[in-house]
Amino acid sequence: MKLRVANLTWQWGGDAALLDDVTGDEVDVAALVEARDIDDDPVPVARVLGSAWQVAQRLASGALAGCALAVRKSSATRLARWQSIKAAAAGHKVQQRNLIHAVLLTKTPTVVHEDHVIVIHNPLKSTGKQLDAVRAVRRRQAVVAHRATSVRARAAARARRATGRPVRTRVVRWIVLGDFNQSHAAERAALGGTGSDGHDVMGAVWGHGWGDITVTSQARPHTDHHVLTIHA
Repeated sequence: MKLRVANLTWQWGGDAALLDDVTGDEVDVAALVEARDIDDDPVPVARVLGSAWQVAQRLASGALAGCALAVRKSSATRLARWQSIKAAAAGHKVQQRNLIHAVLLTKTPTVVHEDHVIVIHNPLKSTGKQLDAVRAVRRRQAVVAHRATSVRARAAARARRATGRPVRTRVVRWIVLGDFNQSHAAERAALGGTGSDGHDVMGAVWGHGWGDITVTSQARPHTDHHVLTIHA
């Protein structure tokens, strides 16, 4: 799976051009933050990208639209379900922050990867709200851990029944993507991840089950943050 992580940098404009750029090169999944414009209106990612993409985004306000996830329909990965969840309340010089928790499924003849992708834009530490956002992600991690326990229990029950028919192994994993407003190493320490990478405040933190992940970063037009490309 090839993922991109980008900050749309609302002050700069050029949102459609940036979205076209970051979803090119056969990218399967794009995780986006600051998906709002200079007037604090949502950038309608689904409308911009068109019918070739599944999109998880709430459009009720600029704050709610800020985090979004897009999945290319022609890829081997599909967007099974998603939620937009309050991560931090509004405060001094910061809007309410909502995270996206999406479940992606990628199937092979022997394995189903159930990937819980959490897209977050942490408030700056100076707002006093960053820890709230980190705690919100931890709560989502607890949900994923419970799901993984349930999947393992079902697998054990199937093994005991031993029908002899081939059964796909289901692997439940999580990854957190976005603008952390701190280093990826600091975010990993806060979340207890097994690995992380990124550039400046843009990062990825992941847990068990991923194997080798490579992350590269590149400066691109229409954003003041490096865009990450992740091969997982």
